[in-house]
Amino acid sequence: METKHWFAVAAVIGLGAQVPACSSKFSSCLDTRTCAETGGTAGAAGDSAAAGHGGSLANEDAGASGASPGDSGSANAGGDETGASGSAGQRGGDAGAGGESVSPGSECAIGGERSCQGAKGNCANGKQTCLEGMWSACSITPKGQDACTPGDDANCNGSPNEGCDCKDGAEQSCGPTAVGICKQGKTTCSGGTWGNTCSGSVEPTTRDCGSPADNDCNGVPDNTKDSVCQCDPSSPTSCAGGAKCKSSGSAAHCVACLTHTDCNNGTCGSSNKCTCTPGYSGDHCEFLVFQGLGVGPGDSQSVVNNVSHDGTTVVGYSKSDDQLSQRHALRWVNGTLMSVPIPAGLPTTDSCEATAVDANGGIVGFCHDTPFQYANGTATAISLAPSYGWLYDVSKDGTVSIGVAAVPNNGGQQAFHRVNGTVSLVPKLDTDWSFAHGTSGDGSVIVGDEYIAGHVAWFWSAATGTKQLVEQPAGFENYYATDVSTDGKVIVGYSGGGYAIRWSGPSYAQYKITQNSAYAATNQDGTASVGTITTGTSTTSAAIWDANGSVHQVADYLTGANLSGWTLTEAKGISDDGKVVVGNGVYNGQNRGWIAHLP
Repeated sequence: METKHWFAVAAVIGLGAQVPACSSKFSSCLDTRTCAETGGTAGAAGDSAAAGHGGSLANEDAGASGASPGDSGSANAGGDETGASGSAGQRGGDAGAGGESVSPGSECAIGGERSCQGAKGNCANGKQTCLEGMWSACSITPKGQDACTPGDDANCNGSPNEGCDCKDGAEQSCGPTAVGICKQGKTTCSGGTWGNTCSGSVEPTTRDCGSPADNDCNGVPDNTKDSVCQCDPSSPTSCAGGAKCKSSGSAAHCVACLTHTDCNNGTCGSSNKCTCTPGYSGDHCEFLVFQGLGVGPGDSQSVVNNVSHDGTTVVGYSKSDDQLSQRHALRWVNGTLMSVPIPAGLPTTDSCEATAVDANGGIVGFCHDTPFQYANGTATAISLAPSYGWLYDVSKDGTVSIGVAAVPNNGGQQAFHRVNGTVSLVPKLDTDWSFAHGTSGDGSVIVGDEYIAGHVAWFWSAATGTKQLVEQPAGFENYYATDVSTDGKVIVGYSGGGYAIRWSGPSYAQYKITQNSAYAATNQDGTASVGTITTGTSTTSAAIWDANGSVHQVADYLTGANLSGWTLTEAKGISDDGKVVVGNGVYNGQNRGWIAHLP
């Protein structure tokens, strides 16, 4: 340290200040002495003594410069010199206020601290300490792997949570898609991985065919009918035709029976099918295999003309023994006889027949020479003015009916069809009379015959017009088309030569014949047909043809039935499923209609 010489005087002229004593750091001073000066001591002589005193060894050089101006004064003029020294001391005090001493060659003041310079991640939170004039290493050192707590950068590379699938405590959705009863839950991150537990989720369960909920979470209610849930176990009417709904929980299907009580005249087997008592048939043993149909009040004979597509309704008429007696239109619904009233406005003495029935129970027929239709308890006459005529068949939905109209000066009679109330004549093949016998389920195909030097069978559609049906090379003599299948693909009829004829294929160009027989009607797709077969000496018997074209007597299928007193002479109609056949016969000498439920 540089040594400064101070010359003390008793008083400083003009300032009146006392000569300062040496700092406590040094020994006492005489009037003339040498003091090793700190910036603080020199500063104490000046106006800013407090500031100067605040200095330290760190500002020795600044203090020394404060003393230098005092050297230039003389002892006798010490007031000015001392003042000058004081001024310099003020400067030294200001500098001294700046801090501690940094030794030459050192980079920091001993004991100082600072943040770790240039550190990243967790290391940026560390400190460096000045030890022996040098900054120490950072108090936090990089680790080999980040932790998975949010934001942790233990390896101090500036990229937090490296190697973590997730951050601890984070949540994400889990579980099934929110459809039906299903709901998503939450899973929590722990140790950098997502947990295996999905809290709060609702998972799909087994489908319940009786539940309106979507328990299996497939987007539709469980009780939606499909190939798995064919019925609703909670609904007694879920199955058609009196069948019962058998449920296994996740599946349900219609069966004939669940208990013996479901089989009216039989027992319920392990396969949920009824085993019927002999003489009964039907899925629930509800039908007699064979049943004669009754007659109206005062009548003794009945005649059946047709049966509904589902086999539940038979139509025809009854009359007395007198061949000229009045005919009364009748219907039999599930074997129960019901009358069909004469349409309002017609004579109450008119003879009436019910000839066909649609799928809704609507009936067509005629009274004398006036067509009528019957629905919902009311019979209504149909005007063909200025003509008259007869209805013989109706489409499945009841919108199309066909028959014959008397047409003056046009061969006498002509086939017609009535569509939604509008009557149109069916074009003829030639100029003589024509006759319509049957129509397809949708009314688009009509079949009949026309007299052209003999009877000729024909079919009509809007696309083809009226076309003659093919016959065998040698001819069929007189031949007739009596019915067409519900789907319009098969036509049946007969010829005067004793052939039952079945037409099929494109334009009905393929035909098959059965000798000594005649077709009257066919079912939904032509796989079963009915009519007559000649047995013995010109005696006819009710007949049925199977899908292979083989013909059998209806009586052969009526095992267990009570046929005492009956002769079944003809079959007139068949249900779409081929299970119900209706016809006519003789019962104890009287003409009677009958119905048979085949196994």
